[in-house]
Amino acid sequence: MNFVGHVHIARASGTDPAFALGAMLPDFASMAGGRLGPFAEPRLAAGIAHHHRTDEAFHGAPDFVRLCTEVGAALEAQGVGWGGARAAAHVGVELLLDGVLLDDPVTCALYLAATRASTAPDVQPHLRLGGGDPSRWEAVLRRVREHGIPHFYRDPDLVAFRLLQIFAPRPRLAIDPAHRPALARAMRDLQPRVRDAADALVRAAHLGHPVPEGGHPPAPPSGPGFR
Repeated sequence: MNFVGHVHIARASGTDPAFALGAMLPDFASMAGGRLGPFAEPRLAAGIAHHHRTDEAFHGAPDFVRLCTEVGAALEAQGVGWGGARAAAHVGVELLLDGVLLDDPVTCALYLAATRASTAPDVQPHLRLGGGDPSRWEAVLRRVREHGIPHFYRDPDLVAFRLLQIFAPRPRLAIDPAHRPALARAMRDLQPRVRDAADALVRAAHLGHPVPEGGHPPAPPSGPGFR
């Protein structure tokens, strides 16, 4: 699950922007080419733990596995290498799901609040990368904060371009730019399938967070794209 999805799932466990920021931090660390060390700030630490539980449940979801398998095989049939095809299918589902979840205004509001929380005096001193380039880490946090809502996840052609960028530095996963038209077609075909599967994918992600005894399951999301 990508970072907008993590905010969407985190809503059921709390709407503290620092907690929602923590739920996105592992993705931001990957974007910065680093890793997260231990976080003493309890809200950030809770959000990071929430991120990992969400991913474990989401990546095992039957609908996610099915989409990744089918799209990966289709891309490989178009000449994309095995590693790049599987990676593009996996991340493509996640990015397009973010685009669907952006239909939810509550998720968008919490996302913006969470990115702004990265400059809060009680949060910013704790945002340290355990490995990697600190300047790159700061650049990632600044970029997501200043960019606002990532509406480009709604556009399958831009998602395809983003996939080329993501995997370009990784020799085993890099996709030849000549395959960009095939990748764009695959993302256009995948987008409505992700929208149709969005409810099931969100429910599966919530399974990573059992309801405490006496508690209540999270209310289903509402708005365009949710039934």
